[in-house]
Amino acid sequence: MIRARTVVATITGVAVTLAVAGGSWAAEEKPKVLRGLYAGGGVGVAQPNDRGSETAWRLDVWLRAMRYFSLQLGYADLGDGGGSGNGDVDGVTFSAVPQFPIGDWLTLHGKVGVMSATVDNDTQTELTFGAGASVELPYKVGIRAEWEHYNFDHQVNAAWLSLYYHFATF
Repeated sequence: MIRARTVVATITGVAVTLAVAGGSWAAEEKPKVLRGLYAGGGVGVAQPNDRGSETAWRLDVWLRAMRYFSLQLGYADLGDGGGSGNGDVDGVTFSAVPQFPIGDWLTLHGKVGVMSATVDNDTQTELTFGAGASVELPYKVGIRAEWEHYNFDHQVNAAWLSLYYHFATF
């Protein structure tokens, strides 16, 4: 069973690795944290407090309206994570994401929002929050490591690793 400390340690390790790796790209082409539209997808591990872990996946789009703030809309499938029966937990997420750029390529972020999901054949809308880090790579691509908490019948924690593309700048 994955414990919360293990999830936090894993995400911290991935974020530090990405930060170190990102420095080597800085000499080639300096990516910049830009305003615009982003899209991406990722895989992760979802773990309810009282059961083993499940493989999870997600698709997201977000609008980075300012250097320090974005809005994110997505779809996440947490597997058989947050229900009391054997049904899948999947649904739409909407989050406000305050961001804290560190240089041109590394960004730390928080996240607070809601997820409207089907849990055991019942629709629930619950709070979600989390934190993570992203590294901007050359060619408008980036990698994001995140931890999120979903507040369903059973509390669910998820660790994510995502790849994204910056497809429109304004």
